[in-house]
Amino acid sequence: MRCPCGRTLTVRKSAAGATVLCPQCKRKLRVPGKPVDTPRQRPVAVAQPVTPIPAAAPLDFGGLPPVNTSGPAAAPTFHAPAPQANPYVTAPRPASPTNPYHSPTTVYGGSATTHGAAPVASGNAVQIRNQYLNHEASVRSLGLLYYIGSSIFIIGTIGGIFILLAGIFGKDPEVTVGLGLILLLIYGSFAGGFLFIGHGLRQLKNGPRIAAGIFSAIGLLGFPIGTIIHGYFLFVLFSEKGVYVCSEPYRQIVRATPHIKYKTHWFVWTIAIVFLVIIVLSVLIGLILPAIQ
Repeated sequence: MRCPCGRTLTVRKSAAGATVLCPQCKRKLRVPGKPVDTPRQRPVAVAQPVTPIPAAAPLDFGGLPPVNTSGPAAAPTFHAPAPQANPYVTAPRPASPTNPYHSPTTVYGGSATTHGAAPVASGNAVQIRNQYLNHEASVRSLGLLYYIGSSIFIIGTIGGIFILLAGIFGKDPEVTVGLGLILLLIYGSFAGGFLFIGHGLRQLKNGPRIAAGIFSAIGLLGFPIGTIIHGYFLFVLFSEKGVYVCSEPYRQIVRATPHIKYKTHWFVWTIAIVFLVIIVLSVLIGLILPAIQ
């Protein structure tokens, strides 16, 4: 075939209908003629001879009728292996509770838990701590008030010791010693009890919370101021938030979030200042009155 540029090209017959490139002018040219179809040879399957399997001889079971073994063999039974846990796949974490006052799932390090179980993720712990932080501060503040009350009873206990010593070495030991023992037992018991409750509330323990509730229930009888103050104490200790704040799961959350700090309520600071003023005035009056007389 000849290219318009004058170059003569030589192509095979099998290239009929194909497009070629002129080596001189780089023009694409179609080879005249129809493309030749070459029939494809398909592979022919060759049958292989089948060797017959000889029939098995009947089995002899000692007088029992023979078993026919020439029938079709039973299909083999396959048992799927038991699934094994993948050590690289972690279980999904439980969804957070929708009720804001429900005892939430606790979290540290990867495993989830509710009351009394083991720990959750730090992100959840921070969220729960911030949600209950104000109530936690109120409970701890009650512990501070019990510390102050314990200090007052400690002063009374010291007074009872002095009265007891004065009775032992004085002129009328029977009356003075008896009075000193009574004051020592009463004030000493209250001082120890208030110290235990105050420390437990500061640590968010459940047992001291119940003991503080008993004292607050008795304090309701001091109408009207005692009723208002101790009614507030009972609300702080026995509301749903108060119960959860004094539980072990919440204490685990507190240990997991040490960077979150609480602030003592202004109401508690007011009562603490009033108590301190009363203590100072009592000491001053006790020192000044004997000097005047």
